[in-house]
Amino acid sequence: MEGQLSELSEKKSTAEKQLVLFKLANEEFGVDILEVREIVRMESITKIPNTVGYIVGAINLRGSIITVMDLSMKLGLPLKPYDKNTRIIIIEVGNNTVGIIVDCATEVLHLHQDKVQPTPNILGSRTQSTIHTQSSTA
Repeated sequence: MEGQLSELSEKKSTAEKQLVLFKLANEEFGVDILEVREIVRMESITKIPNTVGYIVGAINLRGSIITVMDLSMKLGLPLKPYDKNTRIIIIEVGNNTVGIIVDCATEVLHLHQDKVQPTPNILGSRTQSTIHTQSSTA
């Protein structure tokens, strides 16, 4: 899936959004593919003292220090232990790069623009779009 991201973003049309789908607590969410820098496996995270609870810490990604947040915690969803499917999605929010921990990344979805809901202001006002559906409808 990681290798498909740049290839798919080049084919984007104005009437269609491409979203990277991921799961949190048996619900499916998405983030605009143009905001996703990459998806990495869960790795060792260095704790950052005196931060809010949902900020897990930071990782060193090829020389760049990336702050990592647990999105389930931020959204008040049930937490699950990290496992072999847990991923960190590295996203660009304005001029900032942040990693979000998700239960798993599932696919890239092509969706018509009118089906995309505005993003709740949890990651920053620069994030353009998201989708949230129940798993059974995805």
